[in-house]
Amino acid sequence: MLLRSYPPAKNSKEKYDNLQLSVQKAKEAVILDSESGLAWYNLGNAHLQLYILTFETEPHVKTALVSYEKALKYGETYNPDVHFNKAQLQIFAEMWSEAFNSLLLSAKFDPESNFAKERSEAVADFCKRASLLCKNKGKMRPKRLAELLKKCEKDSKESIDLVVVGHLTHFNYIPFAFVGVDNSSEAHLVTVYNMVQGQGPLIGDIVTIPSLTMKSTKTNLSLSTEDTAQYSSIRVERPSKLAFNKKVRGASLEAKLFCRTENLE
Repeated sequence: MLLRSYPPAKNSKEKYDNLQLSVQKAKEAVILDSESGLAWYNLGNAHLQLYILTFETEPHVKTALVSYEKALKYGETYNPDVHFNKAQLQIFAEMWSEAFNSLLLSAKFDPESNFAKERSEAVADFCKRASLLCKNKGKMRPKRLAELLKKCEKDSKESIDLVVVGHLTHFNYIPFAFVGVDNSSEAHLVTVYNMVQGQGPLIGDIVTIPSLTMKSTKTNLSLSTEDTAQYSSIRVERPSKLAFNKKVRGASLEAKLFCRTENLE
């Protein structure tokens, strides 16, 4: 329920106001029937749209994920769109294993559509390449990497220094992604959101990430009995505090957000 009967919004504020109203109406529907899978699905969609418009991970992502879980519990188990939309949020949250499984379910319940299947294959490919890049520490020669690591500060509670050893192209995925090696020679996938296009670090650069700006996770995605993608990752929501080769880039590195919204079925 995204107020489809309303005229198209003229600007971002009007879009935001309409979506806030959609959330309110969806909440009212859930209150009227808390066991309606469709009502929970609509609430999840409204929060998903607000996330896309504002890019505020909290609380919209968590609320939407909970709403989709409720939708699945109350009658929408075989709805491929619930699984697909849920997967989009899991991708945004870098919950790769969960996103992969949600996409497989979406494809299972809508076999005539290749979209979810292709998306699951793209997620698997991204994770496999991230795992391989981390395992091989990019394509940098060991001697060159050792020289650069000497310039890195030891990890502290305040920040971490990483030598960029490779970039990771991806499937219409939001952040800038690269693989960096820390002072202990451990490789990490780093995803940087909201960064100006073309302003990312180059291979061989040393990137300093303040601890307060990052979230660390580990991915373990089983693709088959013999194929698993494993790697450590660091997520940076706001790049303005990043330093490249000991120089803080500041606000010029941070992109302004212009988002387009569409109705979800």
